[in-house]
Amino acid sequence: MATFSKILIPLDFTECSVAVLPHAKLMAEKFSADLFLLYTLAGPEQFKGLAFEEDWFTTYGRVLKNEAERTMENFIEQHLQDCRPAATAIRTGDTVEEIVAYTDKKGIDLIIMGSHSCHTAERRIYGSIAEAVSRDAGCPVMIIHPDSLKV
Repeated sequence: MATFSKILIPLDFTECSVAVLPHAKLMAEKFSADLFLLYTLAGPEQFKGLAFEEDWFTTYGRVLKNEAERTMENFIEQHLQDCRPAATAIRTGDTVEEIVAYTDKKGIDLIIMGSHSCHTAERRIYGSIAEAVSRDAGCPVMIIHPDSLKV
């Protein structure tokens, strides 16, 4: 039987993130696993070609990271009082790459994430973060279908 000791929940702080929590808590309880929370901020590479001052992202990134940390604390206080995470992280960069790198670095056994309901055209153009993570991650990925994400 498969067992999991470290479960990662990639967050975007939307209703989708909240709706994934019951599934993650159940799996954590079932396997006596630790929960890890990760939020990813867009990095400076997302803004290539825009005419910003050379060091603009240093200040902008610091403000964003501070706000993300505050939002993470509030998220935990509101939704995870009964199941405190073992660790939280705020990473800057490409979302899929950061999730996969964090998974490898921390030895995550299972990723549980929601899939936002994208229209077919959107998915063809932009792809799905959840699909990309499931393709690139070195561990199982549980994608919770949007229709089951009733909060």
